[in-house]
Amino acid sequence: MKKLLLVLLVALVLLISVVIWRTLRFHSPLDDITPSTLPVEWIIDEEAAINKLREALTYPTISHRREMMDLEAFQGFLAFLGKSFPKVFAELRVDTVNDFTLLFTWQGTDPSLDPIVLMGHYDVVPVEATTLNRWDAGPFSGDTVNGYVYGRGAIDNKTPCIAILETVENLLSYGMRPKRSLLISLGHDEEIGGDDGAVQVVKLFEKRNIRPALVLDEGGTLGQGLVPGVDDVTALIGTAEKGYLSVELLVKGAGGHSSMPERNNTLSVLTEAMHRINEHPMPFEISDPVRGFIECMGPHMQFPANMAFANTWLFKPLIFKTFSKSAQGAAMLRTTQVPTIVSGGVKDNVIPNLARAVYNFRLLPGHTDSMIIDRLRALISDSSIVIRPIQDAPYTPGSKASPYDDQVFRQLAGVVKTTFPKAIVSPYLVLGATDARHFTGISTHVYRFNPILLLAEDLPRIHGINERVGIDDYLAAIQFYAQFIQHFCIDDGLSKDLVKGKI
Repeated sequence: MKKLLLVLLVALVLLISVVIWRTLRFHSPLDDITPSTLPVEWIIDEEAAINKLREALTYPTISHRREMMDLEAFQGFLAFLGKSFPKVFAELRVDTVNDFTLLFTWQGTDPSLDPIVLMGHYDVVPVEATTLNRWDAGPFSGDTVNGYVYGRGAIDNKTPCIAILETVENLLSYGMRPKRSLLISLGHDEEIGGDDGAVQVVKLFEKRNIRPALVLDEGGTLGQGLVPGVDDVTALIGTAEKGYLSVELLVKGAGGHSSMPERNNTLSVLTEAMHRINEHPMPFEISDPVRGFIECMGPHMQFPANMAFANTWLFKPLIFKTFSKSAQGAAMLRTTQVPTIVSGGVKDNVIPNLARAVYNFRLLPGHTDSMIIDRLRALISDSSIVIRPIQDAPYTPGSKASPYDDQVFRQLAGVVKTTFPKAIVSPYLVLGATDARHFTGISTHVYRFNPILLLAEDLPRIHGINERVGIDDYLAAIQFYAQFIQHFCIDDGLSKDLVKGKI
């Protein structure tokens, strides 16, 4: 017995020693990232740039299907862009895709190099009429209050669009010309799936045999106080995003009078199926972007989180438990499932002939519709229930993850560090959907990063009340895009590594 206790004690000491040793050696592979080059030195008319952003936010370019679009708002916004950025429209090739999505081509001096793509979208979500009196400034006013510009689209996603065009307009005024071509895609229907915008741009790329070396869209976040246990500014670069799937469950029956119910009627069968689904959420798993987040952000977390991330082989259950305490954390680690529509019945004393429920799934990378449907059928195990995807709802599988451990990502991290030197850079899984997902079939390096500083209190403003952007943060975004274009297109940092065989 003493020998057994001694063996257990030695094993425990060894285990603790290994955990401590791994924790002490736990460092982010991106800790050695340095600014890409010296910051771009130029002079821009800040007041004029701010006024352009303010005017951009006055156009109610609300996403709807084409037959419901406010054409005057969209046409007015495009006319505003042409007036505000004359050099861009005069010196770059401008393709209009499906009337409203714009594709700009700034041709490089070396056409043999695969181009870089910067993306954004200028369509916005609606504003609920009942919330208008709760805005500090009108949602389509573009007014400034205490150093912030207010308006729907200030964060999602007009500010990056205007910042990109402002950057190129100024680079053109300095006589700059890229070695590697720059393409700028500004979509008009991202909020409803991008089928008429980004999807068609990808088809145009395929027709022209364009395979971008790097694509950068919105999605990832520059934030402070957004990562528990990390007080510093964090730059979360999305290397993948979750997919989207809606599934309906249909139960048909004879119905009848409520005074003579059968044991299994449509609603009881449906609720039993829903109970089984709700009691069996998808299992937790560490996808590639989350693995990158653990490797790069974990070392900067406070104890004991850093210890757990340094020893996932031992503390994985604890990590899962900790993440599951918040909806956002749980969504990082599993394909989520939630009922969003339940219908059946027309009168309190009538058993309905048809009962229906809709579940929305947000899919981890690698998860597909067939995987979900098969799992539901096995879980419910009731052939009387029809389980099928909703045909008119958008579907995209969890996107393919772009690498976070190669030179392209490291260079992007260097560009981020140039503009935001104190930021901790990390890969990230984007929980929502962006137009970037449509480009993963034509480019290996598709990333998502919105260079606008957000605090925890700003997250509800996205698609919510009092959406706004700080004036200084908008100007910093312009500097970021200037640095990005200089590094990847004008200086052509990619080719330097291609020559060395690193990419």
